[in-house]
Amino acid sequence: MRLPFLITCMLAAGTTALLAQERPSAILVLDGSGSMWGQIDGTAKITIAQDVVQELLTTLPGEQALGLTVYGHRRKGDCSDIETLVTPGADTRDQIASAVRGIKPKGKTPMADAVVAAAQALRHTEEAATVILVSDGIETCVPDVCAVARTLEETGVNFTAHVVGFDVKDPEALAQMQCLADETGGTFRSAANASELAVALTTVAAAPPEPEPEPVLIPTTFRAVEGDAGTAFDDPVLWSLSGNGSAVFDEVQGNPVAQDLTEGSYTATAYRLSTETEVSRQFVAVGEGPIEVVLTFPQALPKARIIAPDSATAGSTLSVGWDGPNEAGDNIQIGLVGDTSYLSYTYTKDGNPLNLILPPQPGAYELRYVLNDRETIATHPIALTEPELALSHPDTVEAGSSFQVTWAGPNQGGDNIQIGPRGSDSYTGYQYTTKGNPVTLIAPAEPGDYEIRYSFRDRENILRTPLTVTAAALSLDFPAEVQAGQSFDVAWKGPDQGGDNIQIGPAGTDSYVGYQYTNKGNPVTLIAPAEPGDYEIRYSFQDRENILRMPITVTAMTVSLEFPATVEGGQVIPVTWVGPNQGGDNIQIGPAGSDTYTHYVYTREGSTVNLVAPIQPGDYEIRYSFRDRENILRMPLTVTAPEISLIAPDSVSAGAQFQVGWKGPDQGGDNIQIGPVDSDSYTNYAYTRGTNPVTLTAPDTPGTYELRYKFRDRETAMRQTIEVK
Repeated sequence: MRLPFLITCMLAAGTTALLAQERPSAILVLDGSGSMWGQIDGTAKITIAQDVVQELLTTLPGEQALGLTVYGHRRKGDCSDIETLVTPGADTRDQIASAVRGIKPKGKTPMADAVVAAAQALRHTEEAATVILVSDGIETCVPDVCAVARTLEETGVNFTAHVVGFDVKDPEALAQMQCLADETGGTFRSAANASELAVALTTVAAAPPEPEPEPVLIPTTFRAVEGDAGTAFDDPVLWSLSGNGSAVFDEVQGNPVAQDLTEGSYTATAYRLSTETEVSRQFVAVGEGPIEVVLTFPQALPKARIIAPDSATAGSTLSVGWDGPNEAGDNIQIGLVGDTSYLSYTYTKDGNPLNLILPPQPGAYELRYVLNDRETIATHPIALTEPELALSHPDTVEAGSSFQVTWAGPNQGGDNIQIGPRGSDSYTGYQYTTKGNPVTLIAPAEPGDYEIRYSFRDRENILRTPLTVTAAALSLDFPAEVQAGQSFDVAWKGPDQGGDNIQIGPAGTDSYVGYQYTNKGNPVTLIAPAEPGDYEIRYSFQDRENILRMPITVTAMTVSLEFPATVEGGQVIPVTWVGPNQGGDNIQIGPAGSDTYTHYVYTREGSTVNLVAPIQPGDYEIRYSFRDRENILRMPLTVTAPEISLIAPDSVSAGAQFQVGWKGPDQGGDNIQIGPVDSDSYTNYAYTRGTNPVTLTAPDTPGTYELRYKFRDRETAMRQTIEVK
C-alpha cells in the first residue's frame, strides 16, 4: 500500500483548551497522489481529507500563521511533484481552504521529501514547529523514511512530528509512521474513518509538554539480512529484545528497528514472517555507540507450484503447468520418489504449460520444480501406469534378407526398432518409429540367435523378442585367370541390399582396386588391376563386411608404344599403341622421369594417336597411362629445337596495318602477336593456320614493341622488336 494521504501541520495549538502560550508558524502538507481516490464507507479519501481540513481550519486561532504544501497533484509517476501553494502567514485560512478543495489526485507519494519541503518553507522563521502527519499507506519514493526524519534536525527547524495513521493496515507502513514520530519526539495515533480522523487531528494538534531529560542511552539499530552476502530484504520481521534481566520490547515489526539502550548484555530475536524462521544473537551494548546488530537468515527460496494430474501413462508426453520464478536454469523434472536423480526434464523458459516426456517404466514418481537447476522448491506426486508395448515379426529370417516389424509403443523422438545379438545391447541395424508402422529391418549377414528390441528414445531397450537368423545362399562365378587391365564378368548370388557390392583386391586384405554395386545388374563387370599377381573377388555386404571371398589370378598384360625416337619441337608425333584400352586410358608426352605431361590423347581415339611435341628441346618420354591413374609403360623421346622465324619491317606507323612472314610448327592455337616489350600482354594478334604472311595492326601509341611467335597460345617461342612511329 502507498502513502496516498499526508497532512504535515506545523501547528502551535488546537482548540482553546489545548492552546500553548506560544503559537509557532505552521504548514499543512496534503497528499494529492492517485491513491487518494480510494474510498472509506463509500466516500473518497480526498473528499474526507478536504472536509476534515476544512473543519480543522475553523478551530485554529486567528493569530496562528499557517501555510499549505501539496504533492502528487500535477503529474503521474513523478517523485519531484511537490508544490507550496500557500506560504505560511496569518489570515491564510480562506486561501488554504480554496486550494484544498481544488486538488485532483494524480501521482506518486513522496511523503518524506514533502516533509523536508515543509520544513524548508519554515526555516526562515527559526521558530519551534509542530508537525501533524496523516497517512494511509507506505512511502513510494524514499526507501528510508526514518533516515529522513533523523536528518530533518539539520534544517535548523525545532521540529516535532505527530503522526496519524488513516485506514492503515500494512505492518511496514505502521512501522514507518511509528519511527517518524519516535525520531522527532512526537506521538502516533490511528484513525479508521472520517470521525476518528477528526478526533485524532484535534488530539495531536496540542503541543505535548516538554519531556523530562532522559539519561544518555546508546543508539542501537537492529537489521535483518539473508544469505552469505548479507542481502537486504523487504518482507516483514518481528523483533524481540531482552536484557539486563527483563524484556525491552516484544514483537516490534520493522527492518531495521532502532532502540536506545543502556549499557548491558542483550539477546535480540528476529522472526521472519514469510519463511516462518527465527534467528537470535547475543550482544553487549557499551560505550557511546551507535551500535548495529545484524541478524542473518538463511537464503529464502522462492515459492513454486506444479499443476499436473496424479497419474499418466509411462512413456507418454505430459502437459505440465507451473507457477514459479522462471529464472535462468529453472526446469521441471521427473524422478523416482526418494531418488534425487531425474529421468527427464524440460526448462520453464520453453513455455507454460510445457511438455515433459515421462519415463517408460510404471511406478511411483514425482514432478519437481528445480530452481536454477540446483534446488527443488516444489514437488507433485504422480503414478505412471503400464504403457502399450508390442513387437510382431517372423520367428526366422535368412541372413541379409529384409523383413518387417509391426510395433506398439510411445513413439517418442529417438524411439527405434533394433536388431542385435540376443542378450546384448549392441545392434546390427535399426529403424526409427517415425518411419512408419511396420518398419523394415535387414537381418545380419551372420546366422545365429538375435533379438528385436523397442528402444525408448534410443536410451533404454524396454521390450525384447527373439529372432533366429539362418544362413543365406552366397556364390560368385568368374574366370579363374584374367589378364591385367582387362574387363571380366562376375555372376553373383547374395542379399542384394543397399551398399552390397562385388570387389576385386589383393588376396588376404580388405583393400580393393575396383568394385561394382550389385544393383547395377547380374553379372557385374570388373576391371583387373594393372599389376599381375594373386587377387580375390569378394561379396561385400552393405559395404561393411566381406561375407564371401574367392581367389583370382591376374596375369601380365600386353602393352607397347611405337613412335619416332627423335622429333622436332612442336611437331606432330604419331604413336601406335597396344594396351587395355579401359575408360581413362591415354597416351601422354612429358618430361623424362616425371609424371607431368605437356599433351595427351585418350586411347579411345584410335590405335594410333597423334601427340604434339613440346616446343622446348630436351629429353622427354611417351607413356601409357592406365585409367589415367598409373603410368604402366614409359619410353624415351628426344625433342630437337624447332626452326622458328619472323619476317617483318623494322618500323611501322602507329595504327597502320602491316604483314609478318613466319616459320614455325603451325599447330592449333599458334599465333603471331604484337605487344609491349618483355611482356605477355598484346595489342593485336593473328592465328597462323597456314596463312603466311599474316596481317597485324600496329598500336596507336608510338614506341618500341615486340613481335612474338606464340606456340599453341601457351608459350612464347620467339620475340623480336619493332618500332611504332
